[in-house]
Amino acid sequence: MTVQPRPEVVSMVDDAARSAGLSGAAEAAFRAIASTVADRYSPRYAEDSMAAWRAWKLFADHHDVDPFCPRPADLVAFVHARAIMGISYMYLSATLAAVEKALVAAGTRRGGVAPVGRMPAETVNAPARRFLSDLWGDGVFAPAQNAPALTLGEVIAMAAQAPAPLAWLLVVGGHRGALRPGEWLRLRYPQDVGITNEEVTFHLQRSKSGPGRVVRVSTRARDKKLSLATALADYVQTRGEEPEMLVLVGGQPTGWDHIRYQLRLAAAASGVDAFAPYSLRRSWAVHANLSGASVADIRRHLGQSPTGQVFRRYIEPLLSVQAAQGVNPAKLWLDRTPPRGGPVRLDQVVGFRQFEDWLTAPDTFESLVRRTSSTSSEPHVLKPSKGPAARARRNGSLVGCLPTTSRVKS
Repeated sequence: MTVQPRPEVVSMVDDAARSAGLSGAAEAAFRAIASTVADRYSPRYAEDSMAAWRAWKLFADHHDVDPFCPRPADLVAFVHARAIMGISYMYLSATLAAVEKALVAAGTRRGGVAPVGRMPAETVNAPARRFLSDLWGDGVFAPAQNAPALTLGEVIAMAAQAPAPLAWLLVVGGHRGALRPGEWLRLRYPQDVGITNEEVTFHLQRSKSGPGRVVRVSTRARDKKLSLATALADYVQTRGEEPEMLVLVGGQPTGWDHIRYQLRLAAAASGVDAFAPYSLRRSWAVHANLSGASVADIRRHLGQSPTGQVFRRYIEPLLSVQAAQGVNPAKLWLDRTPPRGGPVRLDQVVGFRQFEDWLTAPDTFESLVRRTSSTSSEPHVLKPSKGPAARARRNGSLVGCLPTTSRVKS
């Protein structure tokens, strides 16, 4: 007797396949893997796994790699590219786990034949996992480095230079609403979006830390470009009033990668070269703290659980650095001066303040695979020999996470 997938699994896989733009054999393979994962694990875990798989598939397609038959070097390159964008350690680790599950499922459907010649899926994945661990050991994912905070002037510049109404909405909502990038994808229009003379509300049916929350943002804004009400109205005018998901591209729901792309376009256009999707959310936490908001109020607005370490993770690392340097935090982070130097290329926007030297000049991926596959008992740790990362390490500080001090008014 054939066991049919649960109805909610079928619906979820249909949505995922459509948003990924799959067809033919690729769609059939994706559906088989997604259904296997979704039936074996909880719907939430399955949905996250499918989102992680889509990120890998997009990368593989762009580089003309079969996502079901990667070389170890391909997965190392994928981790490297995503780390440059400021993607978190946990998300990258979950992505590698999803890829491994997909490769195992693909091998099972092929009668037990390993996806890559005679190499088991876990062997294909091993160098990428070691490389990810090396990045962690080198401090790349430290809270003060990953997803760097922005000055208020940088946020205003991103809103002002956003290349499209959607990008403007994502910048303002990501900062003032402190929305996680993925939370935009769950907002339905108009039932989850409200606007009055006093406030804009987003009704999140589900969030990372709980069943959901209501995000409230005042319509008052000192700078018009940071008005969420204005940005939302401008976007809806171009989007149209049809009931559907709030964020649409070409009339269709989009994915996390397009959210990230729109935000990075705004960062590049405004000259912000150290940016990651979570930068706006973390920047709001810093700005709110320096403006006098309580830790409890900040935690609630961020949607953190009662046991969340919001102050320790978002704010304390930055304040510790500034105290050691004798910097006035409010003068630094609440400065409204825009970035100097004009727009930058999109490929110059990286997810770190500190590690640009190494991340923009990596070894070849084949050599990284050889080193991370070494049988030596001495773990390989990437340590830049020069530049801000090396100076910060020698000084025992996190100085590299600060924006350029020339932006601070005297």
